[in-house]
Amino acid sequence: MKKLALLFFGLAILASAQILTTAEPLGKGKRTAFVSSAALQVKDYTTLTSSNAQFIYGLHDRLDMYVGGGLTTAVGRVQKYAFLGANMGLWKNEKWFSVSTYHVFLIPVDRHSEAC
Repeated sequence: MKKLALLFFGLAILASAQILTTAEPLGKGKRTAFVSSAALQVKDYTTLTSSNAQFIYGLHDRLDMYVGGGLTTAVGRVQKYAFLGANMGLWKNEKWFSVSTYHVFLIPVDRHSEAC
């Protein structure tokens, strides 16, 4: 299992992926924090970044609540946002993998007319 996890994370790094959560919920009453950041440099144009910090709380054995904030940059401009979300565990195989659904509601903190 450890070799499979290392392979997955190695491929994510090679593909420039950003991992925001896992498919396995924490469990009722458990808490954690997660910080991530990624950047994409477009040659002779700009650097695009996405960074966020999220606090995760297990509401149920199959449901986690996410609260946090972050920022995105493009063409030298910064857009800040807050978010609220949930990760619901749908199916779990004890040996190989888990399946969940992850939803996030983003709220722009500034530049409301430019937010999407």
